[in-house]
Amino acid sequence: MGRYSSNNIKRGAYATAVAAFASGAAPKSINGKTLNMDYVETGSLCAEVAVNAKTNTTTIAAVWEVSDDNSTFIPCRLANNPASVVLVTGTGSDVALTCTVDAPAAVYGKRYARCRLVTGTGTADGTNDTGGVKYYYREVE
Repeated sequence: MGRYSSNNIKRGAYATAVAAFASGAAPKSINGKTLNMDYVETGSLCAEVAVNAKTNTTTIAAVWEVSDDNSTFIPCRLANNPASVVLVTGTGSDVALTCTVDAPAAVYGKRYARCRLVTGTGTADGTNDTGGVKYYYREVE
């Protein structure tokens, strides 16, 4: 890899504002904005996710999805098909986390990719259970 100027490193790009998950039983989701992978250097993509779970037993995980046509997205899994790891679980009090989630290698073989936040259990309250996504990557010159 060569040196990179700050002009081609994208920080916090295509941010999805922190929003509440819709009220109701899981699964509920918040989609990160879609990236055209033609402009993302292989191996450089990660998502920064900010999540908060307050409702008791509500869990939130991050899932990468890919698409060829920017309309039908499918989950992007590793070869051993592991379950998505829960980032936070609500306890009745705010449980917040901001972290990065690496994109799996398979996203570079598709035209479009996004990071999606998904509730796994519990019932989101529509106000206090929230999430947002932004991306960091090197842009192809």
